[in-house]
Amino acid sequence: MKEKNKKKIVIICLIGIIVIFGMQLGFSIYKKKVPPRIGVSTLEYDFNTIKQNSEAKCTFVIYNVGKKPLHIGEVVTSCGCTVVAINRKEIAADDTTALTVTYNTEQVGDFKKTILVRNNSINDNKLILKIKGKVVE
Repeated sequence: MKEKNKKKIVIICLIGIIVIFGMQLGFSIYKKKVPPRIGVSTLEYDFNTIKQNSEAKCTFVIYNVGKKPLHIGEVVTSCGCTVVAINRKEIAADDTTALTVTYNTEQVGDFKKTILVRNNSINDNKLILKIKGKVVE
């Protein structure tokens, strides 16, 4: 009877060890396959009130929280009054880049503009950023 119990315990321990190693192997494979995931410091920047013909510039920090490289594709603004510059279009895992937006403050009045950032992220491959404010004389 004691011999049967020892065999059962050994078998249960072996199964437990196999399950634990299998889970660790599966997790390490999963971590290597995690696709790029885009993140951003803020989705909207408010310039509030700014003087006409003054510099209106802001920076969005874009980061990759995935384990594969994040590729930034086309960056499109909603009008010619908004210009964008990006430091790098390929962001390694756990790295960041800066996207600087400059708004032309020639025209007086309220404004709301969008910036579309196409990318290969699994969570948001068409990221939309917004700027807004009011230009005064």
